[in-house]
Amino acid sequence: MREFFGKIKGIFLSDLTLKFLIFLLIPFTVVIMFPSPYGIDYKYEIGSVWLYDDVVAPFSFPIYKSEEQYQEEINKVYSQVYFIFDVDTTVVEKQKKEFEAFITDLKSYLDIKKFKHVSARDSVEIERLRVKLLNKISADEIERIEYLNRVGYFDVGKFKITGETYLSLIYSSAGVISIPRTSLRRNEIVLRKGRFEEIYRQGKFYDLGECLEVAKELSKRNFGEIALVDTGAFDLMSKILFSFVKPNLIFNQGETEELLEREKGKILKTVGIVRENEKIISRHEIVTPEAYLKLESLKKAQKERGIGAGKILKDLGRFVFTGSVLAIFWLYIYMYRKKIYFDNKLLLLIDALFLFQILVAFLITKIKVGNEVNYFVLVPSSSMLLTIIFDSRVAFWGTVAISLIVGSAVGYNYDVTSASLIAGTIAIYSVRNIGNRMQIFRSFIFILIAYVFVIASFSLQKYESFSNILAKFGFAGANALLSPIITYGLLIFFERIFGIMTEITLLELSDFNHPLLRELSARAPGTFHHSIAVATLAEAAAKAIGANPILARVGAYYHDIGKILNPEFFVENQMESEKLHTSITPEQSVQIIISHVEDGQELAKKYKLPSEIIKFIPMHHGTTLVAYFYGKALKRRELKNVEIKESDFRYKGPKPDSKETAIVMLADSVEAATRSLDEKTPENIEKIVDAIFENRIEDGQLDESNLTLKDIEEIKKAFVQILVNLYHPRIKYPGQEKERTKDKVSENEKTRQRKSRKVK
Repeated sequence: MREFFGKIKGIFLSDLTLKFLIFLLIPFTVVIMFPSPYGIDYKYEIGSVWLYDDVVAPFSFPIYKSEEQYQEEINKVYSQVYFIFDVDTTVVEKQKKEFEAFITDLKSYLDIKKFKHVSARDSVEIERLRVKLLNKISADEIERIEYLNRVGYFDVGKFKITGETYLSLIYSSAGVISIPRTSLRRNEIVLRKGRFEEIYRQGKFYDLGECLEVAKELSKRNFGEIALVDTGAFDLMSKILFSFVKPNLIFNQGETEELLEREKGKILKTVGIVRENEKIISRHEIVTPEAYLKLESLKKAQKERGIGAGKILKDLGRFVFTGSVLAIFWLYIYMYRKKIYFDNKLLLLIDALFLFQILVAFLITKIKVGNEVNYFVLVPSSSMLLTIIFDSRVAFWGTVAISLIVGSAVGYNYDVTSASLIAGTIAIYSVRNIGNRMQIFRSFIFILIAYVFVIASFSLQKYESFSNILAKFGFAGANALLSPIITYGLLIFFERIFGIMTEITLLELSDFNHPLLRELSARAPGTFHHSIAVATLAEAAAKAIGANPILARVGAYYHDIGKILNPEFFVENQMESEKLHTSITPEQSVQIIISHVEDGQELAKKYKLPSEIIKFIPMHHGTTLVAYFYGKALKRRELKNVEIKESDFRYKGPKPDSKETAIVMLADSVEAATRSLDEKTPENIEKIVDAIFENRIEDGQLDESNLTLKDIEEIKKAFVQILVNLYHPRIKYPGQEKERTKDKVSENEKTRQRKSRKVK
């Protein structure tokens, strides 16, 4: 399983196919989020200034009416077309006969109910009449009418006259229509009787709602006295009257809609034509209503022509453009930053920065507030992140690529492209030598100044209004404010997710208040001061050969942190360390000495140090031999005939794989050896440095470090210069000579002891 995941990891880090997919991710995203328009895709409105290139008709096309104008003409058709109604000549007579039959049945029912004694035959008749009446009114309503008739407030004859008057009034003219009057679009309707048609005005017919109101009015007029005994009787009377009303004018929906469609078909959707090569609008002209219609018509015509292959070709063009811009940036990375190119994790990080800007541009295009919002594209944030994570040159080329891609995405806007490129470049300058995270926020001023100058220069050339310029300044100011904030947030995110280490991280790790360095200072003070000296040498050497001096310095600070666990076994921490080693075998001593590498790695992981720093811990020894204890073991073998393996007395490595780790290895050895010199003269220092370098080269410890012979010579010079300055002779003050003479014997003895305590 471990082997399988190892292969997967290897593919992820180096597979060419994955690089190809990472590259294509950006062009594909641009095409998906910003599909190529069918034609012109600029933001404009009536009365605005045309800020783009001149537009000339690529082909002849009709000028389409605006949607508002076309809809207005359609509505006019609705108001002019007659609604067609078919006349049902049988309805009037049928309803009058039904009313007469109802009155006859009601009168007979009420007459029989007046008798106090009803025969069996009359009971049967009453039930028959009741069943017929229930077709129009309910049982409760029959009882109410019976009561009103009994007390003298309801007269059947009078109700008959009222009903006949009502039906005659309703059907006296055209009659009753089957749809509400409010549905009609004009004052006339067409009545169709067979093959004949006649136009009637609205006042000559009723709808059902109006018929009910007429019934209520007649009921109140003819039966006003009923309210004395039954206030709800008016509603009952009007209900009975209205129940005999049926529409005799039936709306012919099919014929009417067919007539509407014929009339709508007569309305033209166009108001003219634009000839091929005819100028539509020029740069800086006002967008008039006529020009607006032509631009919209061109867009529609191009959309109709762009369906199919044309649309695919437009998207292909955008894909090729984005890919070409990105290819230039990748070519730079391949030629000059191979470490980035061969690490797919870093390529994905760069893709993430590009995708972030593309997403911001996409969201901005959805905001319909004018072109000024385009200055809110946060290109400076990616510029600063590329600078902090990689270097200023990578950041510059990345800014060029992002600016071109984003500028094309928001409408091929040259102003936005230029502003983004200049502001991004200034942002790179502001963080090129960043010392701490808070320094990021200093960039706000630089970015804002860059945007102000670019916007002002373009706006003055175009004679833009002051309000328009202020709007651009507002969005640019928000951009300048948010870019450092987003940079800070994304930097922490990228450091955690992608496991990268920036110079800011290194500067934070170089603080002696870091818990590991504080513990090293407290528990192993000699090792702590040794590490500081090594860091000084490593930083100077790294500067001399063009390596990363901050990385070398910080790596030197932490290279010996494993000695925290057993500080007393290392000579720089305890003068009595030799006694501790004399009480154990050389094999045990060397295991304690070598174990400080593994202990250091465990501590580094516990405190979550970056992997680039952790590798200094094993690499500063490489696979070197612990010569002192190996020599003791050889002497012990002569005495006790014990088998000794040289591999048991060597560090497990790996060897230094970079210039910085190699420099720390050399600095560590040189510093320890120089400290043990009796006479720290320039000649002796130079000799010991040459000897150590020669030993490391012969032992193959520098084979994987990419150091050249020229680099090695420069490192030697840097080491010697610093060590000579550190150990240069001091002026002897009066009395010091006597003290020196007095202690000369004891000093010689101490020198002998020091030589025997060389542990490393």
